[in-house]
Amino acid sequence: MKVLVTGATGNVGSCLVRRLVTLGHEVSVLCRATSDRRALGEAPRREFIGDLTESVPVREACRGQEAVFHVGAVISYRRRDAAKMYQANVLGTRNVVEGCLAGGVRRLVHTSSVAAVGIPRRDRPADETLGFHADARRIGYFRTKWEAEQEVWSGVSRGLDAVAVNPGVIWGSSIGLNSARLLRRAAEDRLPAMIPGGVTVVDMEDVVEGHLLALDRGRRGERYILGAGMLLWSEILRATAAITGQPAPSIEIPASILYVIGVLGEAWSDLTGGRSPEVTLDIARCTAHRLFYDSSKARRELGWSPRPFAETLRRTLERL
Repeated sequence: MKVLVTGATGNVGSCLVRRLVTLGHEVSVLCRATSDRRALGEAPRREFIGDLTESVPVREACRGQEAVFHVGAVISYRRRDAAKMYQANVLGTRNVVEGCLAGGVRRLVHTSSVAAVGIPRRDRPADETLGFHADARRIGYFRTKWEAEQEVWSGVSRGLDAVAVNPGVIWGSSIGLNSARLLRRAAEDRLPAMIPGGVTVVDMEDVVEGHLLALDRGRRGERYILGAGMLLWSEILRATAAITGQPAPSIEIPASILYVIGVLGEAWSDLTGGRSPEVTLDIARCTAHRLFYDSSKARRELGWSPRPFAETLRRTLERL
């Protein structure tokens, strides 16, 4: 099958490209001229040069493809990156949808996020039917991923065959920056306190498998949550301590204190031009919630079967 992958040099995209190549697909990638291609290794592929925000190269890359995996996105929990996320996540997805419609693409698999589902109620995990409400809109990344999905559903209303997959926090063979910092600190006994809240974790290899299953079995116009373990941060950090032999923090920092740290950290970073702080206001907003999501639909309809969290955590710690 002729397949295009956007965001191919990123964590999920590169893993997906390598898997598609091993399955014998004819893979094309869309990436910027300046993108670091090392994660792709020697995987044979055709390259289209361009940015998601540029409609012409996106349309050219989509032309003649049988399937498109739209993985490309900007992930940030820093408020100053709001415009950048809107350009890449929302307008970029609009360009991909238009390119698929114009290019006769048979199926689009859109890499969304549990962020686009919204913030669950405290009493139970959220499924794909949760309404996206005001608390989630205040978090820039959540908002732009939800808006990106609306671009996909707009395309579906015009005849596009598209599905979305919504992974939780991705660990395993590759992990996100903030999660990496947190686990590294815990593994090195440099985390002074537990943090509140909880997350839904999924292994990178299971995310790739979810994409492939969505391509073959997903129902047009549907979204599928990909989440394996729903855990409090305190549970994750104690499990980390058990593996590494380091003591787990004995106290928990209140969410209100994290809010203050996030505001001050962003202000100082913006003033000095430094890198993004480990705690931002939006990260603090996330830690105030148990971000638990139910993947029953993906298990039932796609036949998706993720590995246990304990295996994913161990693999993650080995790669820190």
